[in-house]
Amino acid sequence: MCIVFISSVQHMNGGYRLIVASNRDEYYDRATLPADYWSEDRDVIGGRDLEPSSVGGTWMALNVRGKLAILLNVFQRDQRPNAKSRGRLVEDFVKGDTPAPDYMQRLQDVYNGFQLITITMSESFLETHFFTNCIKDDNGLKVESLPNGVQGFGNAPFLKVANGERRFNEIVKKYGHSNTKDILIEELLNLLKWDKKHYPDEMITKMSPNHQGNDGQKLYSSVFVEIPALRYGTRTHTIILVDHNGKIDYNEWTLSNSNWEQRCFTTALKCRADC
Repeated sequence: MCIVFISSVQHMNGGYRLIVASNRDEYYDRATLPADYWSEDRDVIGGRDLEPSSVGGTWMALNVRGKLAILLNVFQRDQRPNAKSRGRLVEDFVKGDTPAPDYMQRLQDVYNGFQLITITMSESFLETHFFTNCIKDDNGLKVESLPNGVQGFGNAPFLKVANGERRFNEIVKKYGHSNTKDILIEELLNLLKWDKKHYPDEMITKMSPNHQGNDGQKLYSSVFVEIPALRYGTRTHTIILVDHNGKIDYNEWTLSNSNWEQRCFTTALKCRADC
């Protein structure tokens, strides 16, 4: 049950234009590479999935040419038996040149449930789009252009997303400036490690695995998930900061053999004008 919080508005003069804080929840034994510059495109930073069905795919990646994408899987009782890998959705977007609305409109309904969040940015421009294949209107699958602001996203509208968004909003309003970067990162990391159970939650009850009963469902209700019996939980924290000059700080903490290993990348947007 992954979760991501995004601030795409400056809360103070000279503050960060983009702040992203995200947890990836996954089975501990799923083969994964931590964040790094991609060998086939050195402008892209992100982790990689090494599962045979998804090799090369990813849940989040940033291209310094001005593209960021984040994938959230949606739990469904009926899974497509021969569905395409959802991890390719992020990879194809950040490596390609297609604008987000066009890219999303071209996606065929051949995937299991997902939500895709994309951000296109330059030093003077930032635009966020949201797409899911789980909700259709009269015109089919819908692409949304989201207003700049503070927003939280999860695999569903869980209580932990709403409560986490409120805490995230307080943090970025108070510390969302490069002058307080260390405190900002510390507070965001504390948010991502927040193990308070936001339960009962009707949506958790509806969508989480039900064979474990209420006690099992409760384990999924925190921002930081830890279920040792399933060898499943939060195994990656990511914090991305982009300031008003286009400087990027990409921070990742990955759980490896019970230890948290940190990787930091400092770079800058290459997209100066509207892209």
